Amino acid sequence: MTLTGRRKELLEQVVLEAGAVVEQALIVPTDVRDPASVRALFTQTKEAFGRLDVLFNNAGVSAPRHRARRPQL
Repeated sequence: MTLTGRRKELLEQVVLEAGAVVEQALIVPTDVRDPASVRALFTQTKEAFGRLDVLFNNAGVSAPRHRARRPQL
């Protein structure tokens, strides 16, 4: 299993909380906005496990918060 995100410390915490055996979890800090960082993620995953079977992408950007206006009655 490869876990990726921007902050290594949080990824390490996820591994501990999930009970994953450290030797079976690859942590690769990655910024998905940087193509070189994404290439390094795939390279390290292939080197560690030989292939990629499943990819789950949960990266996103939140829209700015704003208050909806109430319609005038």
